[in-house]
Amino acid sequence: MHANALARDAGIYRQLADAIPFELALIDRTGKIRWANAAWNRLTDHYTFSNASVSLLSNYFDMFYSLIDTKSGQRQFANIIDFLRLTHERVLIDYNIRIQNGRWLHVHLESMQVDDEDLILASHVNITSQKEREELIRQMADIDGLTNLTNRRGLDAFLQNEFKRAQRIEQPVTLLLIDVDHFKTYNDLNGHLAGDDALRAIAQTLNTFGRRPTDLVARYGGEEFAIVLGNTDQKGGLVIARSVQRAIATLHLPFPAGKNGRVSVSIGVGTAYPKPSSVPDGLISLADGALYAAKTEGRDRIVAAKATLD
Repeated sequence: MHANALARDAGIYRQLADAIPFELALIDRTGKIRWANAAWNRLTDHYTFSNASVSLLSNYFDMFYSLIDTKSGQRQFANIIDFLRLTHERVLIDYNIRIQNGRWLHVHLESMQVDDEDLILASHVNITSQKEREELIRQMADIDGLTNLTNRRGLDAFLQNEFKRAQRIEQPVTLLLIDVDHFKTYNDLNGHLAGDDALRAIAQTLNTFGRRPTDLVARYGGEEFAIVLGNTDQKGGLVIARSVQRAIATLHLPFPAGKNGRVSVSIGVGTAYPKPSSVPDGLISLADGALYAAKTEGRDRIVAAKATLD
């Protein structure tokens, strides 16, 4: 009777484990799978391992490593594997990782004693929806509501990363600061709704100049825009600046008080050759000084400056 009760309890526990919607696997320190629930089997069955070895199918470390989406994720998991294989201490690890079908998983690894043997329970919870919401919120926080360009916060973050990359590969970074000439007067004459339409049209045109992964077009603030050009020297920056100036002129936004009766822009081009100790503020100051000179000299023009930043 007692044996029957134990068998019945084991069956109930198995049903409960299989009803849980997230993956569970009980493994030893070498990664060998001692037990797994139905969700884990569904996860592995979702992929085709036509030439899979017995190790890949029966070892948690090998199987999960093969599912991870990125090299950095695989390196992270390899470090965890090394720790689990070498340590005899209690394990309690939580981390998030993305696998190949685009799913994000929250992974929890915890030691447990089963029949006096030290095993590890691995559980995976699908957090893809949460990650997608976080990404949407992040994008919304970095996007300017009027123009749909990156805002100043996103620009600062991008420029910081691009600056670090330029330091590593010893290449210049060029920043274009673009100011819509006499925009306050444009608003006074045409109204703020027309001013918003003009900014949107200009933003759409500028956005065609940020096609490379090292480029970014952003709204700097008010009627000012910015274009970051990675791996670009002053000569290349001036080529882009002239193209921008022509493209804005081609919009033919009517403005009787403007030069030639249309909306125009002034552009400051700053090019920096960053040293390891340099910071992006130096490049911003360089481009801002060039923009100020362009406006002082009569607007609808381009001024460039370059420097090796300390």
